[in-house]
Amino acid sequence: MGSLEALSGALGLPADQRIPDEEAYRRRDEASAMIAANIAKRSTMECIVLFEARGIWHAAVNDYADVVADPQIAHNKNFQVVTGATGAPITLVSHPVRYDGEQPDVRLPPQKLGAQTEEILKELGYDARKLKHLYETGAIGAADSHH
Repeated sequence: MGSLEALSGALGLPADQRIPDEEAYRRRDEASAMIAANIAKRSTMECIVLFEARGIWHAAVNDYADVVADPQIAHNKNFQVVTGATGAPITLVSHPVRYDGEQPDVRLPPQKLGAQTEEILKELGYDARKLKHLYETGAIGAADSHH
């Protein structure tokens, strides 16, 4: 994984500013600030070159476009495109667990606000008369325009 001392060396910190590995946890806030300030002065590629040369585990932080284009993400099928409640395609993060090597499909895309209100209230024992009253008084609203 690499040590704080190795990271400090890779970043070229003077010996008197380095935090020994045995103090890394206790002085973690100080170490974090020191590393962040030093890395902010470098490009991602400069850091990658420094870390690879020293065997320090690392990864670039991707923006959304880079994540979507990442070949490993595509291979893992981390995103699924489904048809949303409005009919437009939406991209969802896939289920994180595989069962027998298979990833569960999205059974129901995110719905419009209130789409299941009536169904839930019926399960709770509300009859048509009570539901009508709730709609008329504005206590609940319809997800579609038929009410």
